[in-house]
Amino acid sequence: MFGIVGVPVIEVAMAAQAAGIKYVGMRNEQAVNACYAASAVGYMTGRPGACLVVSGPGLIHALGGMANANMNCWPVIVIGGSSDRNQETAAAAVERSREKGRRVVCVEGDSAFGFSGMEVETMCRYKLPVVIIVVNNNGIYSGVDAETWKEMAKLGDLTSVAPPVSLLPEARYDEVMTAFGGRGFLVRTVEELRSALQTSLSDWENPSLLNVLIDPSSDRKQQEFPWLTRSNL
Repeated sequence: MFGIVGVPVIEVAMAAQAAGIKYVGMRNEQAVNACYAASAVGYMTGRPGACLVVSGPGLIHALGGMANANMNCWPVIVIGGSSDRNQETAAAAVERSREKGRRVVCVEGDSAFGFSGMEVETMCRYKLPVVIIVVNNNGIYSGVDAETWKEMAKLGDLTSVAPPVSLLPEARYDEVMTAFGGRGFLVRTVEELRSALQTSLSDWENPSLLNVLIDPSSDRKQQEFPWLTRSNL
C-alpha cells in the first residue's frame, strides 16, 4: 500500500500494517508518486496495487494516477475519505515481495526528476535500493551551459532573458540523495558512469542517484525505424 496519511485515514494505514500489509509512505499523492506506484504494482503483478489518500485534495491528486491506470487496464485500488478512529481492519492489496537478485533502475531526465525528486527521501527512509539515473542537460528538452547562463545573467533579470525551457546548469541532484543518506554520484565521463553504476548495483542497502551531465545541446539519436519515436496521437 502506498500513500500519504492525514487525520482521516491514519488509522487505516495502522490497521493495514497490523494486518500484515506493507505501507510505504510517499511524499505526493499525484500520478507520478503514490497512485502511480500502486498502478505499477498492478501492472507488474497482475494484482491490484493499493493507494491510500486523505479526502478532498488528496483524492483529487490521485485522479491522474487513476486515469493512467484506467487507460492501461492496470488494477489499482484507491482508498480515500474519512475513517473512525477506532477502526481496526482495512481491505487492501499486498504488493509482491521483492525477489532477491532483482533491482529497480529508473532512468529519467532532469525535468522529470523535478516532479518527484523528494521521493528520494522515501527511498532512504525505507532503505529501498533503487538506482536513479538522471540524464541532466540543464533543461526541459534542452538547456544552456554554465558559462552561457552567467552571460545571460549579466543581461538583466533572468526571468526576462533566460529561455523558458532552461533549468539551473549542472544542478547537483546527486546531493539531494546524499542529503538523506543515500549514495550520490556526479558523472561527467563514460568511465565515471560505469564505475558509479557498478558501485550502485553492488549496494543492496541504500538507494543511489547518478547525476549524468551531458551536453545541453545534445539531441535525440536518430532512430533507424521511425515508429520508435512516432507519436500515436
